[in-house]
Amino acid sequence: MTVMKKINNTPKGTATSEEYKILQVNSAILTTRFYCDYLGFESIPLSSNNDGNAFSLLEYANTRIAIYPVKQDTDVSDHRKPEIKMYVAHEDIKTLYLNLSQKVRLYRKLHKECEGCLTFSILDCENNVLKYTTWY
Repeated sequence: MTVMKKINNTPKGTATSEEYKILQVNSAILTTRFYCDYLGFESIPLSSNNDGNAFSLLEYANTRIAIYPVKQDTDVSDHRKPEIKMYVAHEDIKTLYLNLSQKVRLYRKLHKECEGCLTFSILDCENNVLKYTTWY
């Protein structure tokens, strides 16, 4: 499930309140490693001021994601998977596509959408869809 939620986080002593897309996953450790190792996200240190449930906070360009483990008796594998939009510069998308297509599962190949935007989608390790699209 993807929802927007304000999470208070204070990396390096600076208080911030940012909006994060929420991902509830079966394996928070595996998902965090996938996003950092394969997709280039950076982990943001959790502070004592976060909501107490987030496993990790991740950031890549203008996208922030909070990874939450599901309760032990809940399985999210059959739930409708969210789509997370990632915006990248137009001149970078082909290189990014070639790089990621060798590392992860493609959900939809690189193609043009309305108004000439290029886009492609991948699946993360828990089958959530990440849609990369260009901005000008």
